[in-house]
Amino acid sequence: MKTELIKQKNSWSCLACCACMATNTPLNQLYDFLGHDGSDVVQQSDHPEGRKSFSLIEIIKYMLNCGVISSFLSCNKKIAMKDVISSCIPAIIIIASNVHVKNGTHAIYWDGTNLMCPRKGLLSSRTRLKRVVIVLPLINIKEIGK
Repeated sequence: MKTELIKQKNSWSCLACCACMATNTPLNQLYDFLGHDGSDVVQQSDHPEGRKSFSLIEIIKYMLNCGVISSFLSCNKKIAMKDVISSCIPAIIIIASNVHVKNGTHAIYWDGTNLMCPRKGLLSSRTRLKRVVIVLPLINIKEIGK
C-alpha cells in the first residue's frame, strides 16, 4: 500500500502526521481518539508558543489502537540512516531540530521505501539525518504472516 504524505499545517504536529502516515489514517481520526489537536496552550510545554502538542505515549497508544506496534530505540550514539533504510522496516525517526524551538525535535517517517518529512515533503533516501534521537520501528499486526 502506498503511503500518502501528510503535511503538517502548524509547528507542533509533525509526530501526529507521522503516526497518521504509519497507520494510513487522517489527522482528524487521531484528534478524535486523543480528544485534542495539540493546539491548546498549556503551562508546561517545550513549544515556543506553549502548545500542548502530542506526547510520544499518546502517539504510541493511537498507533496500537490502529494495529501498529512499535519498539523504542533511544539513540545515545549516531545511527547511520543507511542502517534504518537497509532494514526496510517502517519507522518514525525523531531528530534533534532547532527550527521551532532551541533543543527541540522533529519527526519524519520512513515507510520502508520513502523518507517523508511532514514539513519538507518527500526526501531522498540518501538524505543525511544528523542527530537522530529516537527511532520507533513499526510493525502493522495485520501484515504479520503475509
